[in-house]
Formats: sequence, structure tokens, C-alpha cells
Amino acid sequence: MTNTTLRSYRFTRGSVAGLAALTLAAVTVAGAPAAAESFDVRLIGVHDVPAGLAVDGTVVGGLSGIDRHPVTGEYLMISDDRSTIGPARYYAADIEVSATGIDSVDFTSATELTQSDGTPYPPYRESLENPCTDAQEVCDRTGSVDPEELRIDPHTRQVWWTTEGAFSGRTLINPAMRVAVHGRSLHEVNLGPDFRFYRDGQRGLRPNFTIEAFEFINGGARVVTAVEGPMVQDGPLPTPDQGALTRVTEHARSGRTLVQYAYPLDPIFAPPTGQGFMDNGITAILSTGEPGHYLVLERAFSEGHGYSVRMYHIDTNGAQDVSGIPSLAEAPGVQPLGKTLVADFGELGIDPLYNVEGMVWGPELPGGERSLVLVVDDNFSAEERTQVLALGLSESAA
Repeated sequence: MTNTTLRSYRFTRGSVAGLAALTLAAVTVAGAPAAAESFDVRLIGVHDVPAGLAVDGTVVGGLSGIDRHPVTGEYLMISDDRSTIGPARYYAADIEVSATGIDSVDFTSATELTQSDGTPYPPYRESLENPCTDAQEVCDRTGSVDPEELRIDPHTRQVWWTTEGAFSGRTLINPAMRVAVHGRSLHEVNLGPDFRFYRDGQRGLRPNFTIEAFEFINGGARVVTAVEGPMVQDGPLPTPDQGALTRVTEHARSGRTLVQYAYPLDPIFAPPTGQGFMDNGITAILSTGEPGHYLVLERAFSEGHGYSVRMYHIDTNGAQDVSGIPSLAEAPGVQPLGKTLVADFGELGIDPLYNVEGMVWGPELPGGERSLVLVVDDNFSAEERTQVLALGLSESAA
């Protein structure tokens, strides 16, 4: 467990966001003027989950999303295991957060995610070695899954979750948002043709850069999604020299797009060693409770340098609707959302910093401070860790 002294960041709602490097040039990204509110952010604690921890016959790891039951306070955490180490699943846990630290993390159960008939999802390797030859909708429904995010429906208390699908060689399994009861799929939420893979490579989602983040808003009347990286038609992925534009979308519960915004991703913080791997994308989005206001988690990795994690505030009120723009890269006059840095995790005292992927509001703390609980994905690697983090956010007099 780690506790640090308070470190402040300026959290100004609706303020000018600074510079965003896009595909052609750096531009100023501005939001609509609004009354300023400042917040202090501090690290409350870091809890290391024991390596190899077994729960209901599964190994805890790959935690990529988290939510908290609004009545019981129980936490659910989804694993991104592609039915490789164990079945696709999510965990329930009791997490006790106080003003001075994370007092306990107790995993209580594992729930397997299954198809509508209760059949387990096949391992990823099986989907690669034996590509589905049925109709595409059948392949999508019965193919391997790559779970990334889950949320508890405020209306029904059912679990909604997303899978990034798979697109490699002859294997094409589209990303999906699914609704489940006790892990068993009830139905899919139809997000429309933009949120799919296309073999022609001219449009749609990129493999491994799909919907890794979503959140219920308006009391569950709507769902907001964030695409991890730019759609194919919206330009290239971020590099150390330039950022990219991705999309944040408000949907009806049916999945229909209501309004959509261009979100400016940061350039990658450092060039990788040699020809090493690098990326940056959105791993979580969370409503602040004010209409149109969100916290957005950007997680970057650069080979030889490790991870960078930043949390931004965005305000969508009055922002440009880009839902009718086929290509953000080709359309003139696209106005991205303004964003304001809330916290650079590298400056919060988290050392070493790993792969932070999910976040949810925890309990309110004394003095009106709000706790934020986050999960860290160990990628099932012995060199990384499964962790639970807790931050405290409070209004600042500054």
C-alpha cells in the first residue's frame, strides 16, 4: 500500500485545453467558456493483488474495467483474458477505501461470460486456427471475445460489457456491446455500421483500438462510448510527433448514435527503442455527474520507456457534432473537444507505473472528497502487476 502527500492539478471545467497535435498540424483545442472549478488530486493508495491469486478456479489478472454497484457498493472487474488462461469472466470484490489508504481488497467470486445458450466463448487461438465460415452475424455471436469494459445498468442492474473482437488473417469477429445476466448473454446493443471491422481497410474500427471505454449517463437513459484509437477513415494512429482524433459518442440505449464528438489524443510521450511497440488511446471514460462533463483516461506505452497515464476532463456542452462527418481526416473545420489535464499519474507518486485501464467513483470521503478507484491490467505478464489504485478528488480554493 502506498500513500503520498496531496499533489494539486488545475481542473477547470469548460476551459481552454492547450495544444493538441493532429495529423497535419498542432492546433489550439478550446472548449466553451464556463465557470471555473479547481480540484486537488491526491494518491490515496496502491494495492498489489498477489500474483497468481486464484478465485473460483481462475487466476486474477488482465483487469481492464471496473464498476461499483450503486446499492451494495460491491465492485465488478472484467478480465481481458480471451479464454486463453481461463474462461472469459468478471470478478466481484469488496474494496474498502478510506481517506488514508486502501484498507482491503477481497475478491469474492468469478462469473464466467457465456453465449446466450450458456456455451463458453472459444479460446482466441481456436478462432484463429479455425476461422468461422458461417454468416458474419453468427461468427460475431459465437466467436472468441476480448473483454474490455463493463458497467452495471442503472435501470436493470444487468451487466453491460464490451469485446474488441478479433481481426487477423481470415478471422473476422466484430467488436460488440453485450448485455448479460449472471454472465449469460441476453442480447447485443446495435451500435451501427461505423463500429465494425471492414476487410477493405478503408473505414471502421482498427483491431485492438475499438470500444475499450463506455459509461451510462442521464441515469441510464443514454450510453457514452469512447473509441480507443482513431477509426481507419479518421487518420493514422498517434506517434511521438503527432496526436490523432478519435470519437466520443452518445447513444440511445438501443445503440443508436445521438451525437458524436472528435476527441484529440496526445502524441506518444517518447519514441520507442529501436522499432519497438508504441501506442496511446482511451481506456476509460467516466461521468463527473454534471451533464456533458467526463473524466477520460489516456494510457500510452513506448518500448524502452514504459507507460504514461493521464486523466483529462472534457466538456461536451456546445461542442461540434461530428456524427455526420464520414472522415475527420478529410473534413475541413473539425473542432475537437477541449480537454484539461486533471492528473499525470507519473507525478502522483505511483512508482513503477503500469497499465491503468479502468476507473469508477468510489465512496465519498470525509470533507466531501470523492474517491476514484482504478484497476491496473498486468497483461498476464510476470513483469507487470495487477493493482487497485485509489485517488482522492476535492474542490480547491485556488
